[in-house]
Amino acid sequence: ITLKLELSRKLADSDPQRSRTEANEAETVAREALAQVRAAVTGMRATDLHGEVASAGLLLESSGVAWQATLPPLLPAALDSALALVLREAVTNIGRHAHARTARLQFMVAGDVVQMIISDDGRGVGKRRGNGLTGMRERVEALDGVLSIEGEKGMGTQLTISVPMTPEQGA
Repeated sequence: ITLKLELSRKLADSDPQRSRTEANEAETVAREALAQVRAAVTGMRATDLHGEVASAGLLLESSGVAWQATLPPLLPAALDSALALVLREAVTNIGRHAHARTARLQFMVAGDVVQMIISDDGRGVGKRRGNGLTGMRERVEALDGVLSIEGEKGMGTQLTISVPMTPEQGA
């Protein structure tokens, strides 16, 4: 891509048509590379929260969204897996709908409660609640937890998931 763009710049004055051709080819190569990265990330099926944090970073950064994340604490396996799936859905929503420039993941532990906070600076969730958010809420509630959603149109979105560290595993 870089070589094609350098050639395009050099040809801009002497051969504008070839310069445009090189720039178009560079764009095509860039789009194909991005599609390959997205396919690879989509194909990853992280089995734990640490892996899902890494996958989230790859997915968002390949889409031009700056990603900041703290590492999750050590959690019981069932809780770890459930939060990994919630994170996957939240990041999918950011990538598809938010039009965000930045996204952030934080973990906080207070006593026997762990919080996972996922935020972005995108368009905001507004009043619409789709199947993804409903599924996240159901998954969190099955862990005796609470999912809160904050966000106004144009002001970004913040999901706060609070669950007991040793939940009664119902589902």
